[in-house]
Amino acid sequence: MTLSPLNSAADPQPSARLRGSARGKTNADLGSMRARRLAVPAITLLTAAMFTNSIIYILGASRAWMLVLEYVIWLLSGLFLRAYFRRSAPSIRHRTQVRSGMIVFVTALVLSTLCIWIAGVRTDLDRLLPQIGALIYMTLPFFIFDRVAKAADMERIVLLTCHVILALCITSIIGDFLAITDFEHGAGRYFGFLGDPVAWALTLPFLVYFSSNRFMLAALAGFGLALTGSRAPAICIIAALLLLIAFSRGRRTKYFVTLGLLLALAAYESDIFQTLAARIGSTSISANDRLGTAILGIKIFKRSPYFGMGYDSFSHLFSRRLTSNMQDVLFAQTSTFVQMLSDGGLILFLGYLAFVMTTSIAAIALMKRSKSVVDSGIINGLSAWLIAILWVNQSATWFIVGSYFGPLVFGMAGILSGYYARLLLVRAHERALASAR
Repeated sequence: MTLSPLNSAADPQPSARLRGSARGKTNADLGSMRARRLAVPAITLLTAAMFTNSIIYILGASRAWMLVLEYVIWLLSGLFLRAYFRRSAPSIRHRTQVRSGMIVFVTALVLSTLCIWIAGVRTDLDRLLPQIGALIYMTLPFFIFDRVAKAADMERIVLLTCHVILALCITSIIGDFLAITDFEHGAGRYFGFLGDPVAWALTLPFLVYFSSNRFMLAALAGFGLALTGSRAPAICIIAALLLLIAFSRGRRTKYFVTLGLLLALAAYESDIFQTLAARIGSTSISANDRLGTAILGIKIFKRSPYFGMGYDSFSHLFSRRLTSNMQDVLFAQTSTFVQMLSDGGLILFLGYLAFVMTTSIAAIALMKRSKSVVDSGIINGLSAWLIAILWVNQSATWFIVGSYFGPLVFGMAGILSGYYARLLLVRAHERALASAR
């Protein structure tokens, strides 16, 4: 029994055919056809921010205008997907806990900002309110893909998205390596026009490729990650692999042993991987400036523990010039959990925690039922990646206006939510069959 909503998930009779012009095709075939038709707008919605960020750097385009263009592209892609499913796809109206968690998170963001306005904590509301609106708009991919994934098989779209991300990231990194472009100098680290979030973007294709046995592509993504010398994404990948070993139903031992041998060999034989290993092994406070930044974030939280100091509170209270003169402090908050505490207090932190918890529960459930999916490795990799990004990531600043990583996180969470809805319907169908016997 598959998780296709056009098979056993949406239809209590798996052998049933759809009516009208689609008559004669199986429901699973229709799910694959829809995925092919929706590939371009879906991938555009997920990766448009990466292209606009590239244009900003390469051509020196206005960030404000590129952000407007990005939002228009999201809107058009979302309207196309919504219109298509209104016309042709059966509806699964079941709302998952993941969707509820996202709604709680967005509501908490609005509520904390409203409290900040009433209490007069911030005087720059003309700047703060548009930023909050942009953050709320950044969750659009979640709600679009939550709907899409309930009626179309998304494995191919996820895979093609990974191809696009890999191509952009490798181009950016190699361009920096060959001194065509530059972003961060010194220490043998290369990022290019996509900036240091490029290392985080590579974690998705690496895990999807690896868990779906596409080892050559995984090796290419791993090579790009090594060139960045970023330790936090590497730790995130390790956490995701441990999740795959613990919960997935694939050939876990073979994958884990193979990857362990490759990483051990690369760490001893390649200077590039030695640089990465040295950064991962660094535990001193002076080498880990994120700790000092997090401590300042906690101090901001203590000033307003219930509803925080508003979006980008760290930069609002500590100018970049000031933080550049502080030892072991970055110019922006890097821990998402600390960011929620300092920006929105307990209200936003608990809302974000609700989203993280419900997403993690759904991801683990999907990994346990991975054999019910056509290409289980892709969904396994996506699920493990999402849990690791939400829990282990204490480095990437993704929940910020203009981030190209944020829409990717929310979009993939939407896909997971849609698939989880299909899984719940499969479980209900199985219980109905069991009770009828």
